[in-house]
Amino acid sequence: MSRLKSAVKFIAECFAISLIVALADLGVVYLFVRDPIRVVFYLSMALLLEGGLGLLVGGVVASFSRVINKIGEKLHKSESWTAISQREAERNSRPWIVTGVLLLLFGFLVSAF
Repeated sequence: MSRLKSAVKFIAECFAISLIVALADLGVVYLFVRDPIRVVFYLSMALLLEGGLGLLVGGVVASFSRVINKIGEKLHKSESWTAISQREAERNSRPWIVTGVLLLLFGFLVSAF
């Protein structure tokens, strides 16, 4: 039950972040474009772009963190990469991925109107 509770809390936090980003986008788009039809168009494009970027960043963090660390290890003589470090990188990428998915869903929802 505690895993379900922590998953719901995690999704709620990502939903709140996505909602804040969407409202900030709405404010910025409305500041520059006053026509309601164009506001919806530009807002949906902004949300889709930001959602895609969130997914991209999350995927890069989860997938290529080992490669990036290898480069840093060679250049800066940093510590070696471990399985614990890999799990931590994957854990850090989850909010990016979930927030990106929610922003994409918001973008699809806005573009439906």
